[in-house]
Amino acid sequence: MKTYVQILSIALLSLSTYTDVAAQLYRNVAPVETRRYGSFINEHINRGDRHMQRGEFEQALIAYDLAVMQSPGFAESYIKRAIAKMRLGDMRSAEEDQRMAVRLNPYVMDLYGYGDPMRKTAVMAFDDSLSTRLREDGNIYLTINDITQDIQSSAGRRNAALFKYRGNLMVLLGRYLDAIDDYNEAILLDSEYAEAYYNRGIARILAGNRADACYDFMLSTQFGFERGDTKIEHFCAF
Repeated sequence: MKTYVQILSIALLSLSTYTDVAAQLYRNVAPVETRRYGSFINEHINRGDRHMQRGEFEQALIAYDLAVMQSPGFAESYIKRAIAKMRLGDMRSAEEDQRMAVRLNPYVMDLYGYGDPMRKTAVMAFDDSLSTRLREDGNIYLTINDITQDIQSSAGRRNAALFKYRGNLMVLLGRYLDAIDDYNEAILLDSEYAEAYYNRGIARILAGNRADACYDFMLSTQFGFERGDTKIEHFCAF
């Protein structure tokens, strides 16, 4: 039986070259160089995520190890590796990875809703009144139903903010592709909706599409949302 080190060595030798992809603004890939945003790191992380979804924690750990080796200064590799280690019962090593992740990027625990999905509201552009409404209701699903009913009205279908609000809630539920669809609709209604670009960037990172996400952060900054610059610094500069 191959040892963990042997498996890791084989994985390292089998790394392949990935092609860059062209882009479109709204529903496809942004017009930027994928390699600029660490395509190899993303491939390792995405592979690890797929293993995690299938309950293959050892294989996920190998993929996240490769991501750490590719770029030791990338916080998200550590936080994902911490989750894999926790699933394998290695709590002490998981805590070390958590501490390293936070040192590298103070936003990473909130981005992934570590321990509480509502932590994501700390890094998103989140409407204050909607946050209050959520606290009063105590039920995200009911709030989504309310907003969906509003969207179905003739005025609601033209209200970009409603689509952004529902997208925010989809992010909290981990339904990132649904969130991206809602942000797309918001942007189609308002092509300079800076917060929608920014939140779509958050959703795209969580969905494993960093090239588009970083382009969205740049667009949000161009349209006046200053927090986009901070996210470019912490999630795209590697």
